[in-house]
Amino acid sequence: MSWRRWKSFNTDEGGILWAILCCWVGVLGNQLLLGAGVPISVVVPWSLFGVPLVVTLFLWLLARRGS
Repeated sequence: MSWRRWKSFNTDEGGILWAILCCWVGVLGNQLLLGAGVPISVVVPWSLFGVPLVVTLFLWLLARRGS
């Protein structure tokens, strides 16, 4: 299996990578935010909207860089 399939949004591998990264970025980001005393009213929108956006942009940049 090639690394290209993992960097593509059009493959199952790319979707799996996106989901795994969203989970880990969400968990670690929430721990950091809550540990820093950020209110839950900020953490929830970050988890729902910010994490997928950041992961999507990261993978998009990674795919463009590797092309």
